[in-house]
Amino acid sequence: MICIRFSIISKWAEKKRISFTTYTDLASRPEVYALLRKEVENVNATLPPAQRISRFLRSTRSSTPTTASSPAPKGAPQRHQQKYATIIDRDL
Repeated sequence: MICIRFSIISKWAEKKRISFTTYTDLASRPEVYALLRKEVENVNATLPPAQRISRFLRSTRSSTPTTASSPAPKGAPQRHQQKYATIIDRDL
C-alpha cells in the first residue's frame, strides 16, 4: 500500500496543472496513479525478480507520517495491518 506525501505530490500536481481539492481527491487522480506506477517500475528495474513489487494499492486516506522526533509506537505496523486488512486481503 502506497500513501502519497501530500506536500510533495500537491506541488507536482500544481506544476502539471492538475486540479484537486483534498488529499483524497488528489490521491484518487489517475495522473497520480500513473506517477506511482512509473516510480514502482523504476524501483523494480533495480531489484532482482524475487524482490520486485508485483501489485500495489494506493491509499486515498491520509496517514499521519512519523518523524525522527515522534517515532511510531512499537505496535504501529501490526495496527496498520489490522486496520487495512480488509483492503489488503480484497486486493491480493
